[in-house]
Amino acid sequence: MCSMILSFVITSFNREVLILRTIDSILNQSTSSSLYEIIIIDDLSSDNTVKVLLNNYENEIDTGLIKVILNKENIGVTGSKNRGYEESAGDWVIFIDSDDLLVPDILPNMLCEFNDAPNSPIIFFRCCDEEKKFVGVKFDNKKILGIKEYVENTSFGEALTCINKNIVSELPYVSELRGYEGLGCSRIILRYGPSILSTVVARTYDTSGDDRLSSFVAFRKRSFLLCSGHFMYLKEFSTFMSYSLKFKYILKIIFYFSFGLYNKLIAKLKKEG
Repeated sequence: MCSMILSFVITSFNREVLILRTIDSILNQSTSSSLYEIIIIDDLSSDNTVKVLLNNYENEIDTGLIKVILNKENIGVTGSKNRGYEESAGDWVIFIDSDDLLVPDILPNMLCEFNDAPNSPIIFFRCCDEEKKFVGVKFDNKKILGIKEYVENTSFGEALTCINKNIVSELPYVSELRGYEGLGCSRIILRYGPSILSTVVARTYDTSGDDRLSSFVAFRKRSFLLCSGHFMYLKEFSTFMSYSLKFKYILKIIFYFSFGLYNKLIAKLKKEG
């Protein structure tokens, strides 16, 4: 087994019920815990998340296996991921959401992928849902994703993103967007070269909950930020887009902005009425 150190970064906001499952899915791997660290960034939770973590993982925290870092203000998921990246000591930084699970005994397979790709800036591992159904477009062999293919297809579905810290020294994401990780990944691929889309299914993707960025509630709250993210993406990467994709982005920008104005108007009328 290799001697590299992996950093699992888990961002959390009010996840006292779910986050223990995520952490345990890492701790229960057959691979020695000496090969990794777990960094939890709590984004100013108002529930008992921090208390639950301190009570359940006292020994792991004391030994340094788990680090619990508290944000002094709510900075959003990408800001928290950036902070976790900054605090990490691993060669590879693995971002896993606080309501997802690492597939049982998958870490040896992931380590093999890392060992085989020391010069790749990003490796995307595949996902399954709670019923173990594959999520996304499936391929028989790993794919090399250059900037053009990534811009057109991203990671072909939900993925577990792992960034090579030996290559990527800067913070990977745009904090102010509070999401929209694809922009950061695209910048990394453009600067450092193609990423790898692995065939290894490493993440169980939880589709429940209204705080998912893909949920309608979260979408409604983030419509202006989504507008900004799409505008930034179009501005920076339109060179690599097909005409049809450019048109889709323009339509989305218009829609997100209009939807944001609509929600702002409704909120104002409710307040006045």
